[in-house]
Amino acid sequence: MNFDDQHVWHPYAKIPNAVPTYLVESADNVYLNLEGGRRVIDGMSSWWSMIHGYNNPALNQAIKAQIDRVSHVMFGGLTHQPAIDLCELLVQITPSDLDKVFLADSGSVSVEISLKMALQYWYNKGRIDKTHFVTPRGGYHGDTFGAMSVCDPENGMHQLFQSVLPKHYFVTKPIIGNTSKALTDLSKVLEESHNKIAAMILEPIVQGAGGMNIYDPEYLKEVRSLCDTFDVLLIVDEIATGFGRTGKLFGCEHANISPDILCLGKALTGGYMTMAAMTFTPDEFKVGVNIFGVTNWLRTLKSIPPYWESFRNALYKELGDPTTADSVRLYEISPVFHAHKVKNPVMVLQGANDPRVLKIESDEIVAGIEANGITVEYVVFDDEGHGFRKKENEIEGYGKVLTFLETYLKGKG
Repeated sequence: MNFDDQHVWHPYAKIPNAVPTYLVESADNVYLNLEGGRRVIDGMSSWWSMIHGYNNPALNQAIKAQIDRVSHVMFGGLTHQPAIDLCELLVQITPSDLDKVFLADSGSVSVEISLKMALQYWYNKGRIDKTHFVTPRGGYHGDTFGAMSVCDPENGMHQLFQSVLPKHYFVTKPIIGNTSKALTDLSKVLEESHNKIAAMILEPIVQGAGGMNIYDPEYLKEVRSLCDTFDVLLIVDEIATGFGRTGKLFGCEHANISPDILCLGKALTGGYMTMAAMTFTPDEFKVGVNIFGVTNWLRTLKSIPPYWESFRNALYKELGDPTTADSVRLYEISPVFHAHKVKNPVMVLQGANDPRVLKIESDEIVAGIEANGITVEYVVFDDEGHGFRKKENEIEGYGKVLTFLETYLKGKG
């Protein structure tokens, strides 16, 4: 590990690395098996990409069988049946009118390709003046140069590069309650500058890394209409929202629209697993960190806000209807009702204004664990909702998580 600390440069870290790096010896399902025999849940789902879990037997078998045939071949002038099968399936399941597939090797690269496709489209039509893009503030689309240029320029992760990135148009971020204002701003920009704009790019329904900002599907529907009116392509980045993460297979389905270009990649996971692990398998984990995570499925599903109404049926179908006999199962899988089983230290991070995981949920799970005589560190951010929006809070929150892990996991307190 000393070589790793001194010579291996990890993403979003310094070198030498001041943040602890944990050696993974093996993985299965949702678990990472660390050096020294520790077994932890990967709550990040390997940066939202392990949608079927680690060491999935069906996937392992398919990979082994393919390696025996051919592990890799360039795609220039060559093809192979697994790629053909994959592209055929994608054409079948993605929104209508999308019948061409370009395969890439990462989410950021898929965004780069989508931007280049848009530019090439207009170049081929003789519109060489359409070289810019428009996007809502608060968005995140990746870490390569083109992708960085359409990420939030002020509150994103790439402020350092603003002086060298291409300049594009940033419009009002859509949030619940300001749909009309956001559309008015977008309409004005398109009316004034559509001759310079090749495409609009956005994350549908949810801005993920930008703070889990959920907005009204009506905004997305009107964006499609405005793009058609002003002759601008629409690129939908479904890297975080695709494959069922919003209750439908793709986020754009909530607005019943089809984009001109669709970017696909990793899938997003939730924060429920930490408290579930600590309550239902208390001997498996030395510590637990719950970050904006659900602990009471009955209350969460009953308190769905009006602007989440379109998700209600999908959530009830997937998780159960709390007003029916499903409530028995929802009770059984809700950690708050099993807090007495927790045996090891827990940290809970909560936004005071969270509309999805209400603060009372965290209040109750914390009280239940404390009543059992177990250490709980409870951190409430008065100016946050569901997830971090402010960079200073994110730094403070993860700093406290690091201190907690150093104290109770590594025993340095």
